[in-house]
Amino acid sequence: MKTFLLSLATLCFVLSGPNAYSQTDCIFEFTDGYFESSFSPAHLIHDGTKLDVKLAGEYYLWLDFKVKEDVVANPCSIREEQPCRVIHQIVQKNSGGNEIYVAGWKNGLEFRTDESVGFSIPATSVPRSTPFKNVFLVVKIVKDNKELFRKEWPVIVWP
Repeated sequence: MKTFLLSLATLCFVLSGPNAYSQTDCIFEFTDGYFESSFSPAHLIHDGTKLDVKLAGEYYLWLDFKVKEDVVANPCSIREEQPCRVIHQIVQKNSGGNEIYVAGWKNGLEFRTDESVGFSIPATSVPRSTPFKNVFLVVKIVKDNKELFRKEWPVIVWP
């Protein structure tokens, strides 16, 4: 029985992968969001959301997060000296898993909060050189180069 439970725990850990951290152990939870391109707005909270954007087009983002209630130490608290940053990027992932920046905020927007935080992000241009394959919208919250939250969605790029 112990062997079975250990195997099950190991399997869950392996299958959860790196994105499981962003949804379970992180201090924030993503509560709402929209991505709007030249086609139509997409609600980011739904599973299987399909995002698309046109080359040389623009996209807009609306994002809402809240601090989880059971968080003991919030590194993004209004009492903290150093703020956190929300970063959004369009990236291409190569076969090695490395991300190549395409568009978005490289440094991000500073914030401090103990409850909810929302962002209405102005138009972001998509370069004509944007690749068509393995493209993702990545939203992350970072502090001191440490990633506190990460969520990503595949993006279809149209010519």
